[in-house]
Amino acid sequence: MIGVRVKPHLGIVVTVLILAAGWPALLIADPTDPPRDLKRFEVGGLLFIDGYWVASHHDPAAEGIVSAWIRRGYLTFDSEFTQRLSGRMRFELNQDGDFDVFEFEVDFKDLYLQAAIGEHKVLFGLSPTPTYNLIEKFWGYRHVERTPMDLQGIASRDTGIAASGPIARNGTISYRVMYGTQIEFGSDSNDAGEWMGAVSWEPNPKWVFELYGDFENPLSSGDGRRTLQGFMGYRTDSARLGLQYSHQDRDDSQGIELASLFGVADVSEAWSLLGRIDRLFEPSIRGDDIAYLPFDPDARATLLILGVEARPHEFLSLIPNIEYIRYDDPDGPAPRPEDDLLVRLTFYLKF
Repeated sequence: MIGVRVKPHLGIVVTVLILAAGWPALLIADPTDPPRDLKRFEVGGLLFIDGYWVASHHDPAAEGIVSAWIRRGYLTFDSEFTQRLSGRMRFELNQDGDFDVFEFEVDFKDLYLQAAIGEHKVLFGLSPTPTYNLIEKFWGYRHVERTPMDLQGIASRDTGIAASGPIARNGTISYRVMYGTQIEFGSDSNDAGEWMGAVSWEPNPKWVFELYGDFENPLSSGDGRRTLQGFMGYRTDSARLGLQYSHQDRDDSQGIELASLFGVADVSEAWSLLGRIDRLFEPSIRGDDIAYLPFDPDARATLLILGVEARPHEFLSLIPNIEYIRYDDPDGPAPRPEDDLLVRLTFYLKF
Protein backbone atom coordinates (compact mmCIF):
# COMPACT_ATOMS: atom_id res chain seq x y z
CA MET A 1 0.00 0.00 0.00
CA ILE A 2 1.31 3.43 -0.95
CA GLY A 3 -0.11 6.66 0.38
CA VAL A 4 0.62 10.05 1.88
CA ARG A 5 -1.22 11.70 4.75
CA VAL A 6 -0.73 14.88 6.73
CA LYS A 7 -1.45 14.53 10.43
CA PRO A 8 -4.35 16.71 11.57
CA HIS A 9 -3.21 19.31 14.09
CA LEU A 10 -4.33 22.65 15.36
CA GLY A 11 -1.24 23.94 13.59
CA ILE A 12 -2.33 27.54 13.30
CA VAL A 13 -3.32 27.72 16.97
CA VAL A 14 -0.06 26.18 18.15
CA THR A 15 1.97 28.41 15.86
CA VAL A 16 0.26 31.49 17.29
CA LEU A 17 0.92 30.25 20.83
CA ILE A 18 4.60 29.69 20.01
CA LEU A 19 4.93 33.14 18.52
CA ALA A 20 3.14 34.64 21.50
CA ALA A 21 5.47 32.84 23.90
CA GLY A 22 8.48 34.07 21.98
CA TRP A 23 7.28 37.67 21.68
CA PRO A 24 9.21 38.84 24.76
CA ALA A 25 12.38 37.90 22.93
CA LEU A 26 11.75 40.77 20.57
CA LEU A 27 12.13 43.14 23.49
CA ILE A 28 15.74 42.08 24.05
CA ALA A 29 16.82 42.74 20.48
CA ASP A 30 19.67 45.19 20.14
CA PRO A 31 18.11 48.57 19.33
CA THR A 32 21.04 49.31 17.04
CA ASP A 33 20.03 46.35 14.84
CA PRO A 34 18.15 47.21 11.68
CA PRO A 35 15.34 44.87 12.76
CA ARG A 36 12.92 45.49 9.99
CA ASP A 37 14.88 43.62 7.28
CA LEU A 38 15.17 39.86 7.14
CA LYS A 39 18.89 39.23 7.58
CA ARG A 40 18.97 35.62 6.35
CA PHE A 41 16.59 33.09 4.86
CA GLU A 42 17.72 29.60 3.88
CA VAL A 43 15.94 26.53 2.56
CA GLY A 44 17.48 23.06 2.75
CA GLY A 45 16.61 19.41 2.87
CA LEU A 46 17.79 15.92 3.72
CA LEU A 47 16.71 12.53 2.37
CA PHE A 48 17.50 9.05 3.73
CA ILE A 49 16.79 6.16 1.33
CA ASP A 50 17.55 2.46 1.91
CA GLY A 51 17.62 -0.49 -0.39
CA TYR A 52 17.58 -3.51 1.91
CA TRP A 53 17.52 -7.29 2.23
CA VAL A 54 16.22 -8.97 5.38
CA ALA A 55 18.62 -11.90 5.50
CA SER A 56 17.21 -13.23 8.79
CA HIS A 57 14.64 -12.02 11.30
CA HIS A 58 12.91 -12.99 14.53
CA ASP A 59 9.61 -12.51 12.68
CA PRO A 60 9.40 -15.23 9.98
CA ALA A 61 7.07 -13.05 7.91
CA ALA A 62 9.83 -10.47 7.39
CA GLU A 63 12.65 -12.85 6.52
CA GLY A 64 13.80 -12.76 2.92
CA ILE A 65 12.17 -9.45 1.97
CA VAL A 66 14.09 -7.39 -0.59
CA SER A 67 12.79 -3.85 -1.04
CA ALA A 68 13.48 -0.13 -0.57
CA TRP A 69 12.00 2.71 1.43
CA ILE A 70 12.34 6.44 2.02
CA ARG A 71 13.22 6.33 5.70
CA ARG A 72 13.23 10.08 6.31
CA GLY A 73 12.88 13.33 4.45
CA TYR A 74 13.33 16.84 5.85
CA LEU A 75 12.52 20.23 4.37
CA THR A 76 13.91 23.06 6.50
CA PHE A 77 13.33 26.81 6.49
CA ASP A 78 15.77 28.86 8.59
CA SER A 79 15.26 32.57 9.13
CA GLU A 80 17.34 35.20 10.91
CA PHE A 81 15.14 38.18 11.69
CA THR A 82 17.75 40.23 13.59
CA GLN A 83 21.16 39.53 15.02
CA ARG A 84 19.46 38.17 18.14
CA LEU A 85 16.25 36.60 16.88
CA SER A 86 15.97 33.64 14.51
CA GLY A 87 13.62 30.76 13.81
CA ARG A 88 13.30 27.36 12.20
CA MET A 89 10.43 25.49 10.57
CA ARG A 90 11.20 21.92 9.51
CA PHE A 91 8.85 19.40 7.95
CA GLU A 92 9.43 15.67 8.24
CA LEU A 93 8.41 12.90 5.85
CA ASN A 94 8.38 9.46 7.47
CA GLN A 95 6.53 6.18 7.61
CA ASP A 96 5.89 3.42 10.15
CA GLY A 97 8.78 1.35 8.83
CA ASP A 98 6.73 -1.71 7.98
CA PHE A 99 8.48 -3.97 5.52
CA ASP A 100 5.49 -4.20 3.18
CA VAL A 101 3.55 -0.94 3.72
CA PHE A 102 4.49 2.38 2.15
CA GLU A 103 2.25 4.94 3.82
CA PHE A 104 3.97 8.24 4.42
CA GLU A 105 3.23 10.94 6.99
CA VAL A 106 4.15 14.61 6.75
CA ASP A 107 4.46 16.50 10.00
CA PHE A 108 6.34 19.28 11.78
CA LYS A 109 9.78 18.25 13.04
CA ASP A 110 10.81 21.68 14.34
CA LEU A 111 8.91 24.92 14.81
CA TYR A 112 10.60 27.40 17.12
CA LEU A 113 11.92 30.88 17.73
CA GLN A 114 15.43 31.36 19.11
CA ALA A 115 16.56 34.44 21.00
CA ALA A 116 20.21 35.20 21.78
CA ILE A 117 20.89 36.85 25.14
CA GLY A 118 24.60 37.50 25.25
CA GLU A 119 26.25 34.07 24.89
CA HIS A 120 23.06 32.26 25.89
CA LYS A 121 20.20 31.05 23.69
CA VAL A 122 16.52 30.63 24.55
CA LEU A 123 14.16 28.60 22.35
CA PHE A 124 10.36 28.72 22.33
CA GLY A 125 8.33 26.03 20.58
CA LEU A 126 8.93 22.55 19.14
CA SER A 127 12.68 21.97 19.32
CA PRO A 128 15.36 19.29 19.95
CA THR A 129 15.63 18.00 23.52
CA PRO A 130 18.95 17.88 25.42
CA THR A 131 18.58 14.09 25.77
CA TYR A 132 20.91 13.08 22.97
CA ASN A 133 21.46 16.22 20.95
CA LEU A 134 25.22 16.18 21.62
CA ILE A 135 25.46 12.39 21.15
CA GLU A 136 23.70 12.53 17.78
CA LYS A 137 26.05 15.25 16.52
CA PHE A 138 29.08 13.31 17.75
CA TRP A 139 27.85 10.04 16.19
CA GLY A 140 27.24 11.91 12.93
CA TYR A 141 25.33 9.10 11.20
CA ARG A 142 21.69 9.75 11.93
CA HIS A 143 21.13 8.84 8.27
CA VAL A 144 22.37 5.31 9.03
CA GLU A 145 20.72 4.80 12.42
CA ARG A 146 19.22 6.73 15.31
CA THR A 147 21.15 7.08 18.55
CA PRO A 148 20.36 4.30 21.08
CA MET A 149 17.80 6.15 23.23
CA ASP A 150 16.10 7.53 20.12
CA LEU A 151 15.93 4.02 18.69
CA GLN A 152 14.32 2.75 21.91
CA GLY A 153 11.58 5.35 21.82
CA ILE A 154 12.83 8.38 23.79
CA ALA A 155 11.56 11.43 21.95
CA SER A 156 14.01 13.72 20.17
CA ARG A 157 11.66 16.71 20.22
CA ASP A 158 9.40 18.41 22.76
CA THR A 159 7.21 21.50 22.77
CA GLY A 160 8.22 24.00 25.43
CA ILE A 161 11.03 26.34 26.37
CA ALA A 162 14.76 25.55 26.28
CA ALA A 163 17.97 27.39 27.08
CA SER A 164 21.67 26.76 26.51
CA GLY A 165 24.95 28.53 26.99
CA PRO A 166 28.33 28.56 28.74
CA ILE A 167 28.85 28.15 32.48
CA ALA A 168 32.60 28.70 32.52
CA ARG A 169 33.91 31.91 31.02
CA ASN A 170 36.35 30.03 28.82
CA GLY A 171 33.48 27.98 27.36
CA THR A 172 34.75 24.59 28.51
CA ILE A 173 31.64 23.95 30.64
CA SER A 174 28.18 24.52 29.20
CA TYR A 175 24.57 23.69 29.97
CA ARG A 176 21.34 22.81 28.16
CA VAL A 177 18.00 22.77 29.94
CA MET A 178 14.43 22.34 28.77
CA TYR A 179 10.90 22.13 30.07
CA GLY A 180 8.63 20.13 27.76
CA THR A 181 4.95 20.87 28.11
CA GLN A 182 2.02 18.46 27.86
CA ILE A 183 1.22 19.74 24.36
CA GLU A 184 1.45 17.02 21.71
CA PHE A 185 2.36 18.70 18.46
CA GLY A 186 4.21 17.57 15.34
CA SER A 187 7.05 15.18 16.18
CA ASP A 188 6.41 15.71 19.91
CA SER A 189 4.40 12.68 21.09
CA ASN A 190 5.03 13.23 24.80
CA ASP A 191 1.79 14.12 26.60
CA ALA A 192 3.42 14.72 30.00
CA GLY A 193 5.40 17.61 31.43
CA GLU A 194 9.12 16.88 31.58
CA TRP A 195 12.19 18.65 32.97
CA MET A 196 15.49 17.96 31.21
CA GLY A 197 19.03 19.13 31.75
CA ALA A 198 22.59 18.41 30.64
CA VAL A 199 26.03 19.72 31.61
CA SER A 200 28.94 19.28 29.20
CA TRP A 201 32.67 19.64 29.82
CA GLU A 202 35.22 20.01 27.02
CA PRO A 203 38.62 20.34 28.70
CA ASN A 204 40.31 20.50 25.30
CA PRO A 205 39.30 20.12 21.63
CA LYS A 206 39.73 16.33 21.74
CA TRP A 207 37.63 15.35 24.75
CA VAL A 208 34.01 15.94 25.69
CA PHE A 209 32.04 14.66 28.70
CA GLU A 210 28.34 15.08 29.39
CA LEU A 211 25.99 14.23 32.24
CA TYR A 212 22.25 14.29 31.52
CA GLY A 213 19.13 13.80 33.63
CA ASP A 214 15.38 14.24 33.34
CA PHE A 215 12.20 13.53 35.26
CA GLU A 216 8.61 13.38 34.13
CA ASN A 217 5.38 13.56 36.16
CA PRO A 218 7.15 12.93 39.49
CA LEU A 219 4.08 13.83 41.56
CA SER A 220 1.43 12.06 39.50
CA SER A 221 0.14 8.52 39.82
CA GLY A 222 0.93 7.79 36.17
CA ASP A 223 4.01 6.22 34.64
CA GLY A 224 6.59 8.62 36.06
CA ARG A 225 10.03 8.42 34.50
CA ARG A 226 13.53 9.37 35.61
CA THR A 227 16.59 9.20 33.36
CA LEU A 228 20.32 9.41 34.04
CA GLN A 229 22.81 9.32 31.21
CA GLY A 230 26.54 9.74 30.80
CA PHE A 231 28.57 10.27 27.64
CA MET A 232 32.24 10.68 26.82
CA GLY A 233 33.76 11.29 23.43
CA TYR A 234 37.23 11.54 21.96
CA ARG A 235 37.99 13.02 18.54
CA THR A 236 40.91 13.84 16.29
CA ASP A 237 40.99 15.36 12.82
CA SER A 238 40.30 11.95 11.24
CA ALA A 239 38.54 9.81 13.87
CA ARG A 240 36.17 9.85 16.82
CA LEU A 241 35.04 7.46 19.55
CA GLY A 242 31.98 7.72 21.75
CA LEU A 243 30.78 5.82 24.83
CA GLN A 244 27.29 6.17 26.31
CA TYR A 245 25.42 4.70 29.27
CA SER A 246 21.71 5.36 29.84
CA HIS A 247 19.33 4.26 32.58
CA GLN A 248 15.64 5.12 32.83
CA ASP A 249 13.30 4.05 35.65
CA ARG A 250 9.54 3.93 35.12
CA ASP A 251 6.92 3.70 37.86
CA ASP A 252 4.43 1.43 36.12
CA SER A 253 6.42 -0.37 33.43
CA GLN A 254 9.82 -1.77 32.56
CA GLY A 255 12.56 0.82 32.19
CA ILE A 256 15.54 1.15 29.87
CA GLU A 257 19.17 0.29 30.56
CA LEU A 258 21.70 0.31 27.75
CA ALA A 259 25.29 1.06 26.80
CA SER A 260 26.69 2.03 23.43
CA LEU A 261 30.17 2.28 21.91
CA PHE A 262 30.77 3.74 18.46
CA GLY A 263 33.69 4.72 16.31
CA VAL A 264 34.21 6.57 13.02
CA ALA A 265 37.43 6.79 11.00
CA ASP A 266 37.97 8.96 7.93
CA VAL A 267 40.14 6.97 5.55
CA SER A 268 40.29 9.85 3.06
CA GLU A 269 38.27 12.89 2.10
CA ALA A 270 35.86 10.63 0.23
CA TRP A 271 35.76 7.49 2.41
CA SER A 272 34.92 6.71 6.03
CA LEU A 273 34.46 3.60 8.16
CA LEU A 274 31.86 3.41 10.92
CA GLY A 275 30.91 0.92 13.59
CA ARG A 276 28.66 0.79 16.62
CA ILE A 277 27.59 -1.71 19.23
CA ASP A 278 24.57 -1.23 21.54
CA ARG A 279 23.89 -3.49 24.49
CA LEU A 280 20.35 -3.68 25.92
CA PHE A 281 20.49 -4.95 29.49
CA GLU A 282 16.69 -5.33 29.46
CA PRO A 283 14.42 -6.35 26.56
CA SER A 284 13.41 -3.52 24.28
CA ILE A 285 10.35 -1.71 25.66
CA ARG A 286 9.17 -0.84 22.16
CA GLY A 287 10.07 -4.17 20.60
CA ASP A 288 8.25 -4.81 17.34
CA ASP A 289 6.89 -1.23 17.33
CA ILE A 290 10.32 0.22 16.47
CA ALA A 291 10.16 1.61 12.95
CA TYR A 292 12.59 0.11 10.41
CA LEU A 293 14.47 -2.00 12.97
CA PRO A 294 11.98 -3.90 15.19
CA PHE A 295 13.40 -5.82 18.18
CA ASP A 296 12.03 -8.98 19.73
CA PRO A 297 10.29 -7.67 22.88
CA ASP A 298 11.06 -10.67 25.10
CA ALA A 299 14.85 -10.98 25.01
CA ARG A 300 17.87 -8.87 25.86
CA ALA A 301 19.84 -7.96 22.78
CA THR A 302 23.07 -6.66 21.29
CA LEU A 303 22.96 -4.52 18.15
CA LEU A 304 25.97 -4.31 15.81
CA ILE A 305 26.19 -1.72 13.03
CA LEU A 306 29.00 -1.71 10.46
CA GLY A 307 29.29 0.46 7.38
CA VAL A 308 31.47 2.17 4.78
CA GLU A 309 30.62 5.66 3.57
CA ALA A 310 31.56 6.86 0.09
CA ARG A 311 31.09 10.55 -0.71
CA PRO A 312 31.16 10.94 -4.51
CA HIS A 313 29.69 14.43 -4.18
CA GLU A 314 29.27 16.95 -1.37
CA PHE A 315 25.50 16.48 -1.64
CA LEU A 316 25.49 12.66 -1.80
CA SER A 317 26.76 9.80 0.36
CA LEU A 318 26.47 6.06 -0.36
CA ILE A 319 26.75 3.81 2.70
CA PRO A 320 26.71 0.02 2.36
CA ASN A 321 25.94 -1.19 5.90
CA ILE A 322 24.64 -4.06 7.97
CA GLU A 323 22.56 -4.11 11.15
CA TYR A 324 22.79 -7.32 13.15
CA ILE A 325 20.83 -8.04 16.35
CA ARG A 326 21.95 -10.96 18.52
CA TYR A 327 19.39 -12.07 21.10
CA ASP A 328 19.99 -13.65 24.50
CA ASP A 329 17.93 -16.53 25.80
CA PRO A 330 14.70 -15.00 27.16
CA ASP A 331 13.58 -15.42 30.73
CA GLY A 332 11.21 -18.37 30.91
CA PRO A 333 10.67 -21.37 28.67
CA ALA A 334 10.46 -19.56 25.32
CA PRO A 335 13.20 -20.41 22.80
CA ARG A 336 15.86 -17.87 21.85
CA PRO A 337 14.61 -15.64 19.00
CA GLU A 338 16.31 -15.93 15.65
CA ASP A 339 18.87 -13.19 15.14
CA ASP A 340 18.09 -10.25 12.85
CA LEU A 341 20.33 -9.32 9.92
CA LEU A 342 19.55 -6.42 7.59
CA VAL A 343 21.86 -5.75 4.64
CA ARG A 344 21.35 -2.23 3.33
CA LEU A 345 22.58 0.32 0.84
CA THR A 346 21.78 3.76 2.25
CA PHE A 347 21.60 6.89 0.13
CA TYR A 348 22.01 10.19 1.96
CA LEU A 349 21.14 13.33 0.00
CA LYS A 350 21.60 16.93 1.14
CA PHE A 351 20.25 19.90 -0.75
